[in-house]
Amino acid sequence: MSRWRSAALAVASGAIGAAITAALGRAAVGRRAPPVDDAGNGVPEEITVAAALLHARTPRDVGDTVVRQTARLFGASVVRFAVRGERDSFEYVGDSLPEHVHGDHAVFSLHGEDPAAHVLQSQVASYWPRFDEFARRHGRAARVLAPVPVASLAMIPIVGERHAIGVWVIGFADPQTFGRRQRAHFEHVAAEISVALERALLFEFEQSVAAALQTSLLGPPALVEGAGHTARYLPAESALSVGGDWHDTIPLAERRIGVAVGDAVGRGLEAATVMGQLRSALGACALRSDTPAAAIDCLDEFAANIPAATSTTVAYAVVDLEHDWVDYCCAGHPPPLCVMPDGSSQLLEASRFWPLGCRTDVRRESARHPFPPGALLVLYSDGLVERRRRSLDEGFDRLVHAVGDRARLPIDFIADGVLRELLADSDGVDDVVLLVLRSPVSSPTMLLRKLHATPGELATMRAELHQWLDMVGLPKEHALQLVMAVGEACMNVVQHAYTNELHQLVRLEGAVVGDEVLVSVTDTGTWKEHSTRSVGGRGMDLMRKLVPSVQVNRHPVGTTVVFRYPREPEHLDELAAARA
Repeated sequence: MSRWRSAALAVASGAIGAAITAALGRAAVGRRAPPVDDAGNGVPEEITVAAALLHARTPRDVGDTVVRQTARLFGASVVRFAVRGERDSFEYVGDSLPEHVHGDHAVFSLHGEDPAAHVLQSQVASYWPRFDEFARRHGRAARVLAPVPVASLAMIPIVGERHAIGVWVIGFADPQTFGRRQRAHFEHVAAEISVALERALLFEFEQSVAAALQTSLLGPPALVEGAGHTARYLPAESALSVGGDWHDTIPLAERRIGVAVGDAVGRGLEAATVMGQLRSALGACALRSDTPAAAIDCLDEFAANIPAATSTTVAYAVVDLEHDWVDYCCAGHPPPLCVMPDGSSQLLEASRFWPLGCRTDVRRESARHPFPPGALLVLYSDGLVERRRRSLDEGFDRLVHAVGDRARLPIDFIADGVLRELLADSDGVDDVVLLVLRSPVSSPTMLLRKLHATPGELATMRAELHQWLDMVGLPKEHALQLVMAVGEACMNVVQHAYTNELHQLVRLEGAVVGDEVLVSVTDTGTWKEHSTRSVGGRGMDLMRKLVPSVQVNRHPVGTTVVFRYPREPEHLDELAAARA
């Protein structure tokens, strides 16, 4: 049998591995296995470790398992496990050292002076029966291990098919001789670890390819003119994280924006391929159709030529910012949720029709709902609300409350908070898509503005933010500081975030949250924190001097900078102390 084991085989064999591990675990109850000595005493560690590693799907899983099993079976006082990364770097993905020590010494180079690097280059294990000799040779590396008692140390390379892929570091509080038989046992275990690690690296590679495929099919995240929107895609917890759920945002004429969420039947590459075709087709249909219903009917005609597209569900809405309404139509899909500026919520159920591929002679019809400034529209897939032991109505109620509790926050906060709350009890068997859109607003509780990332827009941004901060009652002196800090973040977007992107926009949001004013600046470019230091000597340092709390949230594409400022001046010292 090939040494390579696919991720699917690892998952399928989990039950067998669990039985083996459970049996070995019962045998070990009430005792701690001693390290194997030259006489060959002890249990067959390679079998126990191999059984435990059957459950390890990622390199980090392998590292954590190796650390636990080594400490338990060999009586080690410290265990570290590093894995090859990019550009010949290695990272300790499993480590029994205290967190503060691990964080400072988690990565090393294959070509550096770390003794582990020499072991990897030579692919020969290094044994130190006397740790004091190791410390004399490698003082810096020895000091890293100072928080734990170490009398003897072993460094064992994990060698793959072509080169070293990891290193296994084991320290013992009791002196070890590291005789021939003991070394042979370590190296037999290392061979089993190598098989598991190669399998995990292959799985990780497959996952990265799948994520790249899904990202390309969903298209690059881009801000659109006028309204603010954000979207999330979470794949099912399967061997290959691609699926049939999708979202799209389509700029239309006359200050209209189309938003869609769909769900192609099935999982894996087939569903993802169908999803990619349907998503692109809906974008084209939307540009040629006067109503959401007409766009879905057009998509239905296209889907008739794709057998696997039958029973695909779609929700498509068009937000009209000029007339403050939203037109929508659902083809077998859960209804959109609309939250009004006063906090009232309604599921939009007036236009619900059959899924794609269920042809009838009746044409679909759109419905219309008011959508004033500050209103919120939420589209989602069924994986967000469906649970095996709960009714669908209960799932809708949970969604309404989860969104309602956060409705006045910036839209990224809404999306992330809703996912955390509603997926806490999810079994992960279905993809999840969530899209949140808010119309522009400036009210005593919230602000949303979309601006072009150009120098000429900065004055408009400052004026509108000043006006809003005055509306929420922030003292003028403190409002000026906040405006200056937000201006720095926007200037960085203007100068450094975008290169050749079509939609070079920045989203400015504000909210009153308890005793704080929260302001966020979002782009979909490449935000460079250190670039602003050349702009008059300002940048992150200036922002943090002006505002007590500044947080930079980096996304796969784009960045959000969040500023928090107390509404009452007396809270400034308290908040600054908490931040320090």
